[in-house]
Amino acid sequence: MVKLLLICLATIVMISCGSEQEKLTVYIPDTCTDTLQYEIYLPEEEGLNIFYDLCVTDSFCAFLDTRNDTLLKIFTATIPPALVGLGMKGEGPDDFLFPFFEKSIGREGKGKLSFIELNSWNKKIVAIHSAASSAPVAVSVVEAQQLPEMPVVRDYNETDSCVYGIDVDMQHGLFFIYDKHTARVKTVDYHRDIRSGYPEGHLSYLYESCLMVNQDAKAACMGLLNLNSLCFYDLKGNLMKEIVIGKELKSPEYDPEFLDFPNAPKYFISLCGTPNYLYALYNGFPGTSGKSKIMVFTWQGAPVAIYQTDVKLERIAVAPSGRYVLGLNITEEGGSDVLKFEL
Repeated sequence: MVKLLLICLATIVMISCGSEQEKLTVYIPDTCTDTLQYEIYLPEEEGLNIFYDLCVTDSFCAFLDTRNDTLLKIFTATIPPALVGLGMKGEGPDDFLFPFFEKSIGREGKGKLSFIELNSWNKKIVAIHSAASSAPVAVSVVEAQQLPEMPVVRDYNETDSCVYGIDVDMQHGLFFIYDKHTARVKTVDYHRDIRSGYPEGHLSYLYESCLMVNQDAKAACMGLLNLNSLCFYDLKGNLMKEIVIGKELKSPEYDPEFLDFPNAPKYFISLCGTPNYLYALYNGFPGTSGKSKIMVFTWQGAPVAIYQTDVKLERIAVAPSGRYVLGLNITEEGGSDVLKFEL
């Protein structure tokens, strides 16, 4: 009898928790409020570009190149852009091996860029030179900070007290929070239990995602690649709101031939933001069969706009002013066109 009561109590608690989480879920259509036309900011043939990451500041746009010894390229934000800075691949103090841009909002120093170097496990800050020089100049690392012992991270975001990131080894849920003061790591898992039907080895790929944090807005946002779900959290990792695109949550069909669901629709591809708004790159289709949308939300999860583009984009970055977005488009030759969308 006691055992039966305990089972009933546990069931009631689970139903209650599920009900509370469902109250935080908002279902919205992907109906577009406007369309965006692009102009080519930087064509692929200009520099044989194969970019994998990008960053926009008030005056400059910077790109990381996956197959070029000139790994970092910095341009003016004007059209046509002028190449003003270069960073080389190598192991010297001013070189890079496998960097990513830090994604934190509002922490960038004026005229500086911050990178996370996975190989050397440190954060490098470089000074951006002005366009006064007639030729591009090599960047100089003005500060290098060794990172503490924590999971190897991508989508590195930092606040005054914590580091937020996605574990490259996929061992810490959707994302983790590293407390700088206590050196403790907190794992934030997806709040829905949709594991049924998926082998254990597939779950980390099922929850593959992208992350953006805004310290001043006291919010973190997680966009899922294989689910039509965009989740907003407070800075402690508590769910504040889930946005589901469409009438129901969609998850990919299990295919025993693959771990990462390559033939399933891909939803949230890339996140970026300004102090006031989150910008989410959304596909909702498999492969290269469609054209991307750019969704804009407040940091509290309120929808602001949904823009339809006429190309498929791989990654986006927004100007601090919010006036335009740059996007990477893979060309038929396998290079990267950089496209500019005025908002």
